[in-house]
Parts: sequence; C-alpha cells; structure tokens
Amino acid sequence: MRRIVLLLVILTMSVIAVTGIALTVFLAIYPDTDPPPNLTLKTTPDSIARGAYLANHVSVCVDCHSHRNWAKFSGPVKPGTEGQGGEKFGAGGGSIGVVYSPNITSEHLGHWTDGEIARAITSGISRNGTALSPVMPYSGYNHLAEEDLYAI
Repeated sequence: MRRIVLLLVILTMSVIAVTGIALTVFLAIYPDTDPPPNLTLKTTPDSIARGAYLANHVSVCVDCHSHRNWAKFSGPVKPGTEGQGGEKFGAGGGSIGVVYSPNITSEHLGHWTDGEIARAITSGISRNGTALSPVMPYSGYNHLAEEDLYAI
C-alpha cells in the first residue's frame, strides 16, 4: 500500500513539474502582449542623424548587432558589418544556449512596420509575436523618450 501511495505522489509531483515547465516555456515563447502600435513615422535628415547617433553611441544597438573584433581591446565593431547581426552571445560560462544577434539593417527590417520595430525595441516582442532573447535590453529601452525611440 505504501508503494502505491509513494508512486502516486511521485507521479503527481512529476505531472505538476512538467506542467509548470511547459507553461513557463510557453509564456516565454509566446508572451501576452498588446499588438504593435499603429505608427507611421516621417523620416527627416535630422531624425535620421539623431537615430544614427543614438544607435551608435547612446543605446549602442550597433555594438551588439554587428561583428566585433575581440582580438582588439574592447572589441570594436568590424567596419562594414554595422547592424548586420551575427554577434554571438552565451558561449560558455554556464549559459543555457547560444544566441546570435539578428540583422537590423533597413534591408532586413524593411518589411517590418514602424510599430513592430518600436514594440521589439521596448517590449522584446518579435514581429511574429514571439519573445526576443533576454540578451536584448528591452526593459531599459522601454524607458526611452518617445522621440528617441522614433528616431532609432
């Protein structure tokens, strides 16, 4: 009788654990979020210059979304790879997996709406509604001034 009770307890705990893990994974992959805002931003030479300044020097989007030369001090961006993605994150050090930064050039993001890009930057939600890697610091970018977000 004790064996049956012990087996039932183990089985119940296993089902609860598997359900909890599955729910956590599901919510991580498909977060509950609002649809992207309906934005159509006007680009001006000033807004493009401001966005380039912010992406290269303040929010440093280009640092992660480019190839870096780690043979040099501080791993400067390799010229010609700006925004093309491919930087490897998570190699070793007890990380769960490896993530490569995606291409954020206008050629790649040209089919995204302005609202989808803004949502990705501030909420970490991809165009198709899946979560971006936690490496993306969207929780910090969520506090960008609206004009800075739109410039980027």
